[in-house]
Amino acid sequence: MVLIKQKVEIEELNDEYVAVNEELKQSNEQLYETKLLVEERENLIVQITDNVPVLIALLDSDLKYRFVNKRYAETFSFEKNAIIGKTVKEVMSKESCRISAEHIHKPLVGETVTFENTLHCKKDSEQIVNTTYLPYFQNETIDGVLVCSSDITERKKAEKALRESEAERQRLQALEMERINTELEANQKAMTVATLKLLQNSERDSQTIDQLAEIERNTNPEGKKQINTVISNYKRASFNSNWDEFELLFEKTHRTFYENLNTKFPNLTGNERKICAFLKLNMSSKDIAQITFQSED
Repeated sequence: MVLIKQKVEIEELNDEYVAVNEELKQSNEQLYETKLLVEERENLIVQITDNVPVLIALLDSDLKYRFVNKRYAETFSFEKNAIIGKTVKEVMSKESCRISAEHIHKPLVGETVTFENTLHCKKDSEQIVNTTYLPYFQNETIDGVLVCSSDITERKKAEKALRESEAERQRLQALEMERINTELEANQKAMTVATLKLLQNSERDSQTIDQLAEIERNTNPEGKKQINTVISNYKRASFNSNWDEFELLFEKTHRTFYENLNTKFPNLTGNERKICAFLKLNMSSKDIAQITFQSED
């Protein structure tokens, strides 16, 4: 009876062992499948991160590299696995570390921070990046810092070129304004001289006309007629000769005056246009009358 009882117990234990062994086998298969799934996902993440134009890294709470993508490693001329376990100071230049150090601890207390930095690469080149540090959570606890950096070197170069171009444009504009002002000042001085000369010439011509008029009073009718003709021709020739030089300088000094005048008053005669020019210069009625050989009234 004892042997039979022991046999039954052994058979029961064997059945339990078979059942447990089957459960272990199923668990191992599930673990293997889970492992394959995790590896597949990890490989997919690596493929994705290695093929994006962004520098990606993961630092642990001690600020040592836990993961970097291919672009991050290549920027500093490292193999990906060679960076793992190193500190930021062992990978980045002193100046780049100084700027990073101002921000790198903030994600460990839950902050997200974005800033610009210049990476001094080991290929004797510089790369300007826009970097974001984010808190990395593991089981709802901050476990490190996620680093994402975008290369903005070309954009910064373009912005610098644009600023330099704008500065050069402003410099040339200032030079042009200076040239125009210098030319305008010279024209205004010449205009003043020409106006004075015009008045002096008209005064001289008036004296000549007065002398001819005095002679006209003491001559016969035929002579009077001839002298009056001479006086009329002299006035016209004198005014026109004086006017040509004056008008040339006037147009240089007041470039748009006649254009605006013709737009507003298209029916003005030539003489009226000339009087408008004299008025533009604030000349008195007396001076205008003298120049144009008319009475002041």
